[in-house]
Amino acid sequence: MSPDVDQAMEQVDTDIRAEINTVLPGSDPLQNLHVTHEGGHEYNVLSARNGSVTKHYVTVGETPTCTCEDYQYNRDGQEVCAHIAAAVLGDRMDPGEMATQELINVTTTVSSAIREAEGAAAEARDAADQIESALVKTRDAQAEETVETERNGHSDTSGGSNDAEIEAKAEKLQEAYDAVIDGMAVEYANGAIWVNITPQAPEELPGPGSISTFNALLRDADQINYSPDDQSAPGQYFKNRIDPSDVESYISEVLE
Repeated sequence: MSPDVDQAMEQVDTDIRAEINTVLPGSDPLQNLHVTHEGGHEYNVLSARNGSVTKHYVTVGETPTCTCEDYQYNRDGQEVCAHIAAAVLGDRMDPGEMATQELINVTTTVSSAIREAEGAAAEARDAADQIESALVKTRDAQAEETVETERNGHSDTSGGSNDAEIEAKAEKLQEAYDAVIDGMAVEYANGAIWVNITPQAPEELPGPGSISTFNALLRDADQINYSPDDQSAPGQYFKNRIDPSDVESYISEVLE
């Protein structure tokens, strides 16, 4: 049997006498109120009042509240409206019914949370894909730049080093010629060293047999290559080429 209004109000230390006269007449004034439990201490109360139906939001607990004007503006102390009284009585519904309603509320909340989590996860995956794509492009660009830098660096370094070595060997060969005979010209170009006899050079080398300078220093030397059509020569008169690696042996065999 449902408890009467006075008994219910005594349990929450409230008084509903003022509200009783505002609802439609009947054997039980609260019959005109329909309560829906939203979850926890929250209720929606439909009220058939003054020939119309209104909806109020009620919370129960240590300090019950209601959104109706009667509660907001006309209540003093611990007095409450009939909507709160109906919610308090509704709070005494069958435990099985309350459990079902709570399960529905919890399920709805969890489903909503899952949908939000899935949406957030999808956005996170999209962001991660974009970041990964950007990183791949950056790594590829850096790799290409590194390869290009190394290529240029090796080219510049090796080229500069070779040029310096060739020039040094050309100077050494010129010094070796000058120690033996005047009029020998040495140039380096395109990775090789070129030798030419100038008009200042004697036609024959001094010594027994008057050895021809051209034959002794150029034609008969194993290290000298006669290349009259080589376009890489430093000039049209330079037709005798010697590889830089053969300079040392040429000096030791021919000029010393």
